Amino acid sequence: MGAENIAAIKQELRHQILMGQTGSLAGANLSSLELAGVDFSGANLHEANLWEADLTYASFVGANLLDADLRGSNLAGAEMAAAKMQRSALLRANLRGASLVGAQLERAELEETDLREANLRGAYLRKINGLHADFSAANLSEAMLDGANLSQAHLNQAILNDAKLKATKLRGADLSRACLMRANLAGANLTGAKLVGGQLHSRQLTQSQFHQRRFDGRHAHRK
Repeated sequence: MGAENIAAIKQELRHQILMGQTGSLAGANLSSLELAGVDFSGANLHEANLWEADLTYASFVGANLLDADLRGSNLAGAEMAAAKMQRSALLRANLRGASLVGAQLERAELEETDLREANLRGAYLRKINGLHADFSAANLSEAMLDGANLSQAHLNQAILNDAKLKATKLRGADLSRACLMRANLAGANLTGAKLVGGQLHSRQLTQSQFHQRRFDGRHAHRK
C-alpha cells in the first residue's frame, strides 16, 4: 500500500473519531494524528498504533489500550482513569499532569516517560519498566509497584504513601522529599538512591537493600 493511501486511510479514521465513532479501533493506525481533546472513553484500542499522536487532554476513561503503541505520544493532561494499559508501550511519552487513577499498567514500558504531576493513585504498575522515568511530584499513593524497575527514576516530591514497592528496583532513584509513609519496601533495592528529606519510618528500610544510599535521616520517623 502506498504512502498516499495510508495517509488517506488515517485521515478517514481521524474524521470518524472526531465524529464520535470511537467504539472499536483495535489495531488501528493513528500514528502522528492530531487528536487533542477527543473522547475515547470505553473505546477498544487494543494494539492500536498511537505513536507520536497528539492526545493532549483526550479522555480514555475505561478504554482498552492493551498492547497499544503510545511511544512518543503527547498525553499531557489526559484523563485515563481505570484505563486498561497492560503491556502498552509508553517510552518517552508525555503524560505530565495526566490522571491515571486506578489505571492498569502491568508490564508497561515507561522508560524515560514524563509523568510529572500525574495522578496515579491506586494504579496497578506491577513489573513496569520505568527506567529513567520522571515521576516528580506525582501522586502514587496506594499504587501497586511490586517488582517494578524504577532505577534512575525521578521521584522527587512524589507521594508514595501506602504504596506497594516490594522487590522494586530503585537503584540510583531520586526520592528526595518524597512521602513514603506506610509504603511497603520489603526487598526493594535502594542502592545509590537519594532519600534526602524523604518522609518514611526508619523500620521501612530494615528489609530493603540501601547500601550507599544518600539519606540524611532528618525526616525518618523512628516510632
